[in-house]
Amino acid sequence: MSPLRNRNIQISSSGTKEDPQLVSDDDSLSKRRSDFHWSGQDEPHAARRKEMLAKYPQIRSLMRHEPITKYYVLALVAIQFTAAFLLRNSWNTWQFWVTAYVVGGTCSSALVLGIHEVTHFLAFKQFLPNKILACIGNLPIVFPFCVEFKKYHMDHHRFQGVDGIDGDVPTLFEAYLFNSFVGKLFFCITQILFYALRPTFSVKPVTYKMPKTFGEFIVSWHAMNFAIQLPVMALVYLNFGWTPILYFLFSVFFGGSIHPMAGHFIAEHYVMTPGYETYSYYGALNALAFNVGYHNEHHDFPNVPWTLLPQLRKIAPEFYESLPQTESWFMTIFKFIGTPGLGPYSRVKRMPAVADGGKFVGSSSNGGVAPAVENDVGSVNFVGREASATF
Repeated sequence: MSPLRNRNIQISSSGTKEDPQLVSDDDSLSKRRSDFHWSGQDEPHAARRKEMLAKYPQIRSLMRHEPITKYYVLALVAIQFTAAFLLRNSWNTWQFWVTAYVVGGTCSSALVLGIHEVTHFLAFKQFLPNKILACIGNLPIVFPFCVEFKKYHMDHHRFQGVDGIDGDVPTLFEAYLFNSFVGKLFFCITQILFYALRPTFSVKPVTYKMPKTFGEFIVSWHAMNFAIQLPVMALVYLNFGWTPILYFLFSVFFGGSIHPMAGHFIAEHYVMTPGYETYSYYGALNALAFNVGYHNEHHDFPNVPWTLLPQLRKIAPEFYESLPQTESWFMTIFKFIGTPGLGPYSRVKRMPAVADGGKFVGSSSNGGVAPAVENDVGSVNFVGREASATF
């Protein structure tokens, strides 16, 4: 672990927090890192949430569902299926590949982010419609992933950066292997594969349990995800061949590769400014990305829907204006590749014991970590958990 320099910067009345343990002697971006940014403190969002609610109790009025989300998700699904149909005989043309990158890459990225929004149960008041909408949004992604994604994403919120739990953080193997210019280039081109596969092999889920037997699987939400996804993909293949599925697959790949929309993967949590581990982006691409650029705001209040995150920032601007921001998702990718001091090691990690206190407001159960509230979107503890902790 790198030697650390304590700068004694604390939470202020403006809500700005710089973890002094994250400011080390080797944080120059001109020098290649050989270890993660290790923190001895809990993640910053729970403390900021508590302070913001004390100062601005009206924030609670923003904690509600957003009915418009379903129309955006369904429109994106319709665009992708229409494009796949129109290109069903054109896989070997430039039109196919350009459309897959420009239209498909944008739409598939937007769909993943729409599913992310639905994962927090913010599209419908009822539990089941959120699950069904997530599965419908999953269709052009080819692989049934939305239920699995929810399991790991909830842990990302509740245990941000915790070693062995947060699957959003690269593994030590990835960090070591892809720490050079060429390695980072390959990592960025193929990063969607790492994000999809990493959690399965590298972390242990905490918030949810996986079905352990076939009987448990059949009655789990995983089964519903498969039961919707696989027949639709089979129908597409039987009626139109492999080309539409190829279009879907390359749309997903391009959208998670060196693509303007894919910059959010790097921009959200890779340490660009030592002492800070979450970064917001307020640019135009938020219009296509369910405002996921408002990432500090989202982590502070995961039960505020995407349409109201800008309003959250307006209510409490002093909590966000002083935080480092990302100016461009697309340029962040090239900065990540070309800057020696940035790479897979540029993530904050903490040991599990650090994350035991104050994770959510108002509970000390489960070893100090408040349980996610199951159905109350208005609760400050709500992150999108369903009625059963078993998937």
